[in-house]
Amino acid sequence: MHITFLIQMSLVLIFFFQTFPTIIHADEPEPIAIIKHKDIVDRPKQIEIGIYVINIEKVNSAEQSYIATVALDMEWKDPTLICTLPEDKDKIRTFGLEEIWNPNVAIINKKSAVKQFEEIVRVDCRGNVEYGQILYGDF
Repeated sequence: MHITFLIQMSLVLIFFFQTFPTIIHADEPEPIAIIKHKDIVDRPKQIEIGIYVINIEKVNSAEQSYIATVALDMEWKDPTLICTLPEDKDKIRTFGLEEIWNPNVAIINKKSAVKQFEEIVRVDCRGNVEYGQILYGDF
């Protein structure tokens, strides 16, 4: 019983440390929103990232790989996407991930993975951006 628990915990820790994302800043595209002050665009942004293991389907110890389903969740605030019109205060907008600034996260131990959802983000009028994706593949 203890050996099984230790093996499971070891796999979780290996997965966590090998899939911890490396944040690479992409070239910032031209802001598409109302606020376009360069000093606001160039400021660092705080990004909340969650990586959740949904399922580990198969472990291949000889190749040191595993097949898993992983959820990736990111949230950040982008002041360039704040709305100024009062009638838009409750509006949720969607953009393609590449249409706005994004943290360009890369999972460095991914051999091959399929994304389950479109690459879109949801943005409220306070500039809060949400992105979610589920990856299935070989890590």
